[in-house]
Amino acid sequence: MIITFSGLPGAGKTSVSRIVAKKLDYSFFSAGEYARRIAKEKNLSLIDFLGHKELVKNVDKKVKSFKSKKNIVVDSRLSAYLLPKAKFRIFLKAPLRVRARRIHSRQSIGLITALRMTRKRQVEEVKVYKRVYGIDYRNPKLYNIVLNTKGHSAKQTADALLKIIRGEK
Repeated sequence: MIITFSGLPGAGKTSVSRIVAKKLDYSFFSAGEYARRIAKEKNLSLIDFLGHKELVKNVDKKVKSFKSKKNIVVDSRLSAYLLPKAKFRIFLKAPLRVRARRIHSRQSIGLITALRMTRKRQVEEVKVYKRVYGIDYRNPKLYNIVLNTKGHSAKQTADALLKIIRGEK
């Protein structure tokens, strides 16, 4: 089974998807971590990386390569679009201030900086994906589960999703 996770920056996409993969004993791939590694090798910031269409497409090509893989969790903004036959296509969201606070804590940067950076990154990502693929990854029609993570830890969110995935009530 393929499970995809997408979501807004700071909504918990990577943290939650990693927990889900571990608890299911599935393989895990994070497009964000993969892109950060490439950006670092090319000496680019993540925002600058998004400006390089071919680099973005290479990450997406890697995501598409999992279409016939069994038992994998894929963390990627475009995963539901790139892997439309995934059994679960999950989108995580939370209010901007909540997401910025999470990024502030995770990256040890000022809260105002995190707020500005999160807003800018989201705007840039939406523009890039519209320009490259003509889609808006925030469109709920791409997903069969949309969840607001406000007020929930990554573990709480993962546990709730695992109940759905396992067919528990």
